[in-house]
Amino acid sequence: MSFGAGTHYVALRAPGGGVSGPWPVSPGATPQEVVLSEAPDITPYTGTERERTHVAFGEAETYATMAKVLTVRPRSEYEVEITDPTPMWTLDPNAMWSS
Repeated sequence: MSFGAGTHYVALRAPGGGVSGPWPVSPGATPQEVVLSEAPDITPYTGTERERTHVAFGEAETYATMAKVLTVRPRSEYEVEITDPTPMWTLDPNAMWSS
């Protein structure tokens, strides 16, 4: 995880599919580690018997964005191409359901 200037956050996917967070974080001992400023309201699962807890990481408000996504195509093992990531707050709700 790459830290730049500003406050960084993680959001965790809760067991029922909801979101826990955002939680402020600072760099850990390695680039793959973060230190949470406070304990989250869920316990992240890191075992191997089921799907591990998903983590979203980013600076300030950019760790997550509500968007209308039309397609997602793999680019590499860790990257995808997102078609038309129009932020939801810019969409006209009436135009979305017409036609």
